[in-house]
Amino acid sequence: MNIVAIIPLKINSQRCPNKNFQVLGDKLLYQWALDTILQLNIPTYIYGDTKTHKEVYSKYGPSVKYIDEGTTPKGQDGNALFKSMVKAVTTQAYNHIDYCLIFNCTAPFVKLDTYEYMLEIIHNNYSKNMPFYDSACTVNELRGRLWNVHGQAINHPPNTCPRTQEQEPILMESEACWLITPEMIITHNRRVGFIPKFVPVTPLEAVDINYPQDMEFARQCLEKE
Repeated sequence: MNIVAIIPLKINSQRCPNKNFQVLGDKLLYQWALDTILQLNIPTYIYGDTKTHKEVYSKYGPSVKYIDEGTTPKGQDGNALFKSMVKAVTTQAYNHIDYCLIFNCTAPFVKLDTYEYMLEIIHNNYSKNMPFYDSACTVNELRGRLWNVHGQAINHPPNTCPRTQEQEPILMESEACWLITPEMIITHNRRVGFIPKFVPVTPLEAVDINYPQDMEFARQCLEKE
């Protein structure tokens, strides 16, 4: 089975300028996730522009592969980016790709064990006594009495006050990692499949850097480690 990893990477960022190349601890932000992924020993693609490729190549050389983002749609539905990435990688790859492990460098603290577990889920599809999943996705488990902005209760009757530890969790994508087939995103326009395996992450792994205050929080997390 052929599995590749893909990371969308850009230098410019509107909400947190140059965030992927800011220093976090003893290395740059994007290096945290990339260094972890490289330990999986699967082909890894950087999807970005020429300037991004030069920056990464100066540190990693040919140990990763480089895909030009071309005319990727900007500011649209995130699945458009996923589709563009997967199409580009499957076009360039020499071998048929069965699954794509797409990860975000804005989630620097996801552990190697989490990525390995996601790969194990897919490998188990070929075992007779294991459940079948067509995809995997990291998630945050939300346990609490949730409401929408219209004042409607989402996960409990509004005239009750159930104990949160007894509630079934609501799952939110953690924006860290997705494992899908090329067909799932290209044909069905889905980053989460029809029979997904949701992989809960720890609060530290759930850290996702989008704004300057997120970067500061990540630095504080490192200081406490």
